[in-house]
Amino acid sequence: SMSPLILRLIENAENIQDLIKLKEGVRVSFNQRNLILDQTAALHMGGDATSGLLTRVRRLARTLLLAGECNVFVAGHQCSCMYELNDDLSAQASFEPVRGIVGHAMRTGATVQHDAQNPSEHFDPTCDQRNVVAAKGSLVVPILGEGEKVLGSVQVLNSLSADYQFSEQDSHFLLRLGKHVGAALVN
Repeated sequence: SMSPLILRLIENAENIQDLIKLKEGVRVSFNQRNLILDQTAALHMGGDATSGLLTRVRRLARTLLLAGECNVFVAGHQCSCMYELNDDLSAQASFEPVRGIVGHAMRTGATVQHDAQNPSEHFDPTCDQRNVVAAKGSLVVPILGEGEKVLGSVQVLNSLSADYQFSEQDSHFLLRLGKHVGAALVN
């Protein structure tokens, strides 16, 4: 059965071109939703839930958010330091004290966006753009565990969109992804 929104859009289509655009848009939307469901379900699959976790997270970020880079950090010692993780969950780099927009997201549990039009006062190039020449756009969300405890943060850099910025929809998706990562890390 079709959703009321789809039915309304069909009713309001003025010509066949509108219907064709609607059909293509719905197909893309369902394909994206199915990809999201498949990939997030894979985060919780049996066995070692963390096996391949970061590879799947990075693939989702690059595919659905068009992120040029995706980094995952975990908090250590009651959020006094942070570790950037490799795919095998070993620490690639550590930062003490927690700093930058990555650290701010960990300390506060806030989503932080940084770009040329909306620079964040918390931006620190030594940790926030380590893996790229320049962070033209960055979005960081907390990784949340049980009881909304902040376990770390997910950072995406340099959207491949024309303006290098991440949208509000990207922010909501990444926040949901961060919650799935938190559940997978805890389990």
